[in-house]
Amino acid sequence: MSEEDVKVSMARLEERIRAAADALNVAQSELHRRLEMLNGEAARLREMQATYIPRETYDRGIEAIEKATRSTEIEVDRRLKLLENQSANDKGKQWVGGAIVLILAAAIATATSLVAR
Repeated sequence: MSEEDVKVSMARLEERIRAAADALNVAQSELHRRLEMLNGEAARLREMQATYIPRETYDRGIEAIEKATRSTEIEVDRRLKLLENQSANDKGKQWVGGAIVLILAAAIATATSLVAR
């Protein structure tokens, strides 16, 4: 191999080394950019998770709501039964009152016809 061939080979080798170094720099820059993006995403996820409530807290809240709903349903049923009973009693009293008025009217009509004779 001649001296000129060695110089050409050395020049090609140096160019390959520079190209590899440039490629390594580009790869490092891209890797750094992606890691920064991931770090930002991790921070965003931590912020988002800070707004979450623990499952136990959620379950206790739902349980309290269901308990309050059950007790309200029981109270509403109790009051509805009272209103239905009161309504039935009022209807019964009206019927008895109407029957008494009819009996009295019949008694008065009978008494009037007896007195008129």
